[in-house]
Amino acid sequence: MTAMADMQESAGQTPNKPQWDQDLIFFVLSVPVRRKLLLDLARGGPKPANELNGGVSRTSDGVLKHLSALREAGLVSMNPNPKDGRRSLYALSPLVPLITTATGPQIDFGFCILRLEDFDRKIAPRAIPPGPSAPLFSQSPAKPTE
Repeated sequence: MTAMADMQESAGQTPNKPQWDQDLIFFVLSVPVRRKLLLDLARGGPKPANELNGGVSRTSDGVLKHLSALREAGLVSMNPNPKDGRRSLYALSPLVPLITTATGPQIDFGFCILRLEDFDRKIAPRAIPPGPSAPLFSQSPAKPTE
């Protein structure tokens, strides 16, 4: 059972208005690849894992790990693929309050709005600026003991 289902049962919430666990949502969405996976699913609908790559070259195991984290948070559902019984289709959970705007899809969790249009760019590792690198902390010379 997912964390979202546990939360709804304990709070007596209906599937139409879920109560999201803020810490869990922020933790799961702290990874850019997971946000990109949500954007791919919001724009393209249900897809098998091999068609989702999170915007970067990822192994199937890596994508499945991120999809599993999204499933446990209640953001993604896994359904049988009617065309290929060996693979599952991943989709946004019906509980996810997806809003389509002129600037792109958004998810309104009630405590925050996730604007997915910001994640449309390719996720790349942070570049180190050219030139000599300076230490983060300068060390002062040790004082001689007397």
